[in-house]
Parts: sequence; C-alpha cells; structure tokens
Amino acid sequence: MFVAQLQDEIKNNAHLFADPDNVIDIVLHLDPHQPEFIHVQPAKHPTIAVDHDNSVLGGIEGIKGDVYSMETKDELRQSILGDSHRIVTYFEEVDKVLDQHNKNGQNNTSNKYEGFKEAFKDQITKEQQPTK
Repeated sequence: MFVAQLQDEIKNNAHLFADPDNVIDIVLHLDPHQPEFIHVQPAKHPTIAVDHDNSVLGGIEGIKGDVYSMETKDELRQSILGDSHRIVTYFEEVDKVLDQHNKNGQNNTSNKYEGFKEAFKDQITKEQQPTK
C-alpha cells in the first residue's frame, strides 16, 4: 500500500524528478506484519521481505506476487515482542540486501533476485520465491 501511494505521489509530481520512472530502486519489507495482505505487482525493482525465525509479530507466509521472501535465523534475540520486532535487529539484513542489490546493478543482471539467496545462505530457515 505504501509503495503504491509513493508511486502515485511521484507520478503526480513527476516534474520534480530528473527520472520519475526510476525513483524507487528497491523495496524491502522488514518483519512484515499481516503478510497475507502483501501482494506485490510485477515491478522492475526487486522487492524483498525479511523476517526473523523468532519474530512473534512478523512472517512471510501468505505474501503473494513479485517478492522474494526469506526467514532468517536470529539467535541473539528472544522470542518476545520487545526484542524480536525492533528495526535495530535487522541492520545486518539491510546491509546484505543493499550490498547484493548494488552488485546486481553493477553486473546488469536480468534476474533482479539473483544472488540474494546466496548472500543469506547460512541464515535462511525458510524462503518463498516470487509468484505471479
């Protein structure tokens, strides 16, 4: 919902951007709450969802569409609300996603999700490939 609203704002204010079709480079859902309501339409930018295996509020089950979803191990956090749902717990994942995204862009890869699984290979406990 947020991304669609952002795209509308960009479209309505296209004159403010040098290249309004390329403002959004990547979308990252961290610890998605109510994942069954996330449905990503096909887009040229990659959309990634990351959840921790011990999160009590987030999840990847039910996410639909053009999004690569993964659940990662987080052995440092307790399975309690105060620890498992804080944005600070996702710094490592954000760094890895951005590093891989930058590598993909430099390689001009045709597969926008190429390399994300490899970047997280030792951490993934569950994954979901993009669907149509």
